[in-house]
Amino acid sequence: MQNFLRLSLISLAAALLLSACRADEYDANTTAPITSIGQAILAAEANGTIPKLNHDDTIVGPDTDNNGIRDDIDAYIATLPYTEVQKKAVQQDARALTATLIIDTNDSVALKTAGEKIMRAVNCIFDKFDLQIADQVTNDMEKMTINTKNRFMQYEKYNSARSGSVTSLPSGDTCEQ
Repeated sequence: MQNFLRLSLISLAAALLLSACRADEYDANTTAPITSIGQAILAAEANGTIPKLNHDDTIVGPDTDNNGIRDDIDAYIATLPYTEVQKKAVQQDARALTATLIIDTNDSVALKTAGEKIMRAVNCIFDKFDLQIADQVTNDMEKMTINTKNRFMQYEKYNSARSGSVTSLPSGDTCEQ
C-alpha cells in the first residue's frame, strides 16, 4: 500500500511538472489565434504555403508592365514548374479574369466579349494541361485574381450582369500565343 501511495504521488508530481513545462512552452511559442479567412490567408502567405498576393484596395492592382496581369500574379506564374506554352495559357486566363474587373457591366457587347475571352482561356488551359491539373489551374487563377473584397464585389457585378447569358466553349486552338 505504501508503494502504491508513493508511486501515485510521484506520478502526480511528474504530471504537474510536465504540464507546467508544456504551458510555458506553449505560451512562448504561440501567436494570436486566427479568427478570419483574411488572417488565415495572410498567415499562409507569410509561411510560404501560398504565394504573397497584392491586397491593396484597388480593383486591378499594380501592373507595371501593362500586360493585363497583376504583378504579383505574373511573378507567381513565372515560378510555376510548367512549360513556357503552359505558362502562356495561364497568363491568358489571368488576363481574361482581370479584364472582368474593369468591364462596363452595362455594355452587353463588352460582357459577351469578356465571357468569350474567359472561355477561350479556359479552353486553352484544358488543351495544354492534363484534365485534373487544368481544373486546379483555372480555380487557382480565379482565387488569386479575386482575392480582396473590392475585387470580389466587382467580379460579382460582372457575373450578375452575365447571369442568364450563354457562352459556348470554343473548340480548336484558342491560345493567344
